[in-house]
Amino acid sequence: MEPLLGGTLANPHPEILSLLNNANPQRSPVDWALQWLWNKPEVSALLRGMSSFKQVQQNINSANHSGAYSLRSEELNTISRVQSKYSSMNPIPCTKCGYCMPCPNQVDILRNFELFNTALVI
Repeated sequence: MEPLLGGTLANPHPEILSLLNNANPQRSPVDWALQWLWNKPEVSALLRGMSSFKQVQQNINSANHSGAYSLRSEELNTISRVQSKYSSMNPIPCTKCGYCMPCPNQVDILRNFELFNTALVI
């Protein structure tokens, strides 16, 4: 579910994008995320929302170049650096899906997570 974290991984922060753009091989942020998932032997299917034919083509291309244990150590190191950077910038990885709402105690969980994460980045 949500292999691109609600679009967060498709449109990464400039610091994340810089890490990916300097990696080998050259891939889109979406392809990096999907390849990381496809690399896991327990993943046999990905459900990703698509809003254009271009995204359908990108998904097919990504799947055609994927497989369990197919990422090289250099690629895994890139992913590890990206994960570390995301963790430092976004300790609560909320996608704002709203599954936690409404809160029975009337806490605006989404807003509190956003404020907490923003305060750490600033």
